[in-house]
Amino acid sequence: MWGVSGDDGIRVLFQHGYMSDTSIYVHAATLSRESYRLIADTGGHVSVATESECSAGQGYPPVWCLKHYGIPVSLSTDTSAWWSGDMFSAMRATLNATRAWEHQMSHSSGETLTHCHLRASEVVEYATLGGARALSLDSRIGHISPGCEADFVLLHNPASPTVFPVLNPEGHVVFQAGRGGPAMTTLYCVTDGSDILVSTMKARGKAAAVRRNPKVSPCVLDEQWPPTYLNVYCDAAVDDDPRLAADVFFRIMGVMAGRALDPSRRAEATELAAREERVTLRLRPYATFATPPRHVYTESDIAGLTHEVSSSMPW
Repeated sequence: MWGVSGDDGIRVLFQHGYMSDTSIYVHAATLSRESYRLIADTGGHVSVATESECSAGQGYPPVWCLKHYGIPVSLSTDTSAWWSGDMFSAMRATLNATRAWEHQMSHSSGETLTHCHLRASEVVEYATLGGARALSLDSRIGHISPGCEADFVLLHNPASPTVFPVLNPEGHVVFQAGRGGPAMTTLYCVTDGSDILVSTMKARGKAAAVRRNPKVSPCVLDEQWPPTYLNVYCDAAVDDDPRLAADVFFRIMGVMAGRALDPSRRAEATELAAREERVTLRLRPYATFATPPRHVYTESDIAGLTHEVSSSMPW
């Protein structure tokens, strides 16, 4: 993978025989026709990072030139420390920037553009199959076909008036979809020594999320006033032991009820846990943060009120 923004870099790569169909050129803006032809002739791919190019000055996003020379395009975000790190934003920015360029070229020649050549469907492909092709993984990922790995993003927001009617699915993905915050849910839990145990169903998103990434950070709320809270940073694992699942499920029912349940009801809880295919999330805390609490009960508490920056501390 090469980060290039000038013709000199392309010439050096070509002279040393580094340009091939496995090369990915990031940005590749402000290049000459000769450089674009070299990339096209050697089968290279270009990764366009529109948000970065618009803000950091690597050049105007070159999708229009890449399409002209038939160079395969994929999308990236350069660095999530500065830009969004969000592929929905990358798609929208790329489509808008390229269409703005095409309109500007038409205006400069006294013409009116009535049909934009870059379509939303192409940009969706850049963000999915384009990246897979650039990495030579398109036989496994990047598209929904028999034999490919099932790696889907489900877009569902029935509360939004922009998601229906869906007249152009690709257009909705590029112009209307976006990355929301992670889903939040209320959890009841019990403890096992210093571990936190959570009951969930095997098919639910919480179990899938832990299997995918074992880092979790539940927010523990105080039930007493003042309503303080604590973020606990944990390493998590899914325990599939049905006996543990039934025991944790029954204990959590007692937490929900506010008292330990009669042992005679354990058999019912065990049957329900089996029917729902319950598993246990075992969270092992390793850190939290410390912030001296400050509370305002009356107007007089404002006098001398201070706050401090929180700091991480081992659990």
